[in-house]
Amino acid sequence: MQVTAAVSHGPDSPFTLETVELDEPRADEVLVRIVATGLCHTDLFTKAALPRAAGPAVLGHEGAGIVVDVGSRVSGVAPGDHVILSYRHCGDCDQCRSAGPAYCVDAHRLNSSGRRADGSATVTQNGESVRAAFFGQSSFAEHVLATADNVVVVDKSVDLAAAAPLGCGFQTGAGAVLNVLRPGRDSSVVVFGGAVSGSPRCSRPDQPASQRFSPSIRYPRDVRSRRSSARSRSIPGHRTRSHRSVRRRAAAPPTPWTRRGSPPSSARHCRACARGAARWSSASAHPKWW
Repeated sequence: MQVTAAVSHGPDSPFTLETVELDEPRADEVLVRIVATGLCHTDLFTKAALPRAAGPAVLGHEGAGIVVDVGSRVSGVAPGDHVILSYRHCGDCDQCRSAGPAYCVDAHRLNSSGRRADGSATVTQNGESVRAAFFGQSSFAEHVLATADNVVVVDKSVDLAAAAPLGCGFQTGAGAVLNVLRPGRDSSVVVFGGAVSGSPRCSRPDQPASQRFSPSIRYPRDVRSRRSSARSRSIPGHRTRSHRSVRRRAAAPPTPWTRRGSPPSSARHCRACARGAARWSSASAHPKWW
């Protein structure tokens, strides 16, 4: 079927709306009409990384829409269902069987090879294959082909435009906190960035909706005092004398980190190192492949 898609022709050209040919759904595939899609940093990173010589590509991996048709071997999904699309996983490897589908050993082939797992193309243009099947969907198009393992049925009352980022961004931010940091009820958490990935980290179920998602950063009192001490001096690394002097004056107890231990003690006492500590401690439950 012919559909309109936002096509990338290389890192130096913008997305352009073009007509492409979408393959018919196979026995294990789901045809979805896209209602909304998020724009993730991974989409832009991949666009910038793919050279023009790689050919045209249809990206997008935070799709949400309505099921149009399903293959004969698909169960649990029916035409008319409202669905959110996410990443693919094989379901058979040790990682998938141990509740870690984000770390599926076949993740690259299923999510970023640009084709189906068997090497066939899902999207063509003028008889030539287009790099697609991005995260098992390529949601920058009117219709997409997905599979049962990356389709989640949601209630029809759910706003699909608001739910689309659940396919990647929201689970990335929530997974980093809930599965890695595992903070207690009264723990203080510093969030750098309050976009889609950061928003879930700033919310609690018992908070009013108007207060759940705030782009501002809330620092614990002891962190604010250390930031004010470090702001007036330049601290290029962990080993400088000025850094050690700041560290000696920081009398507050260290902030708890991940279950794997603590970062270098110096990483808790200045803004320059806090950025590195945040990267060190925010490994996500949903890694990106490109």
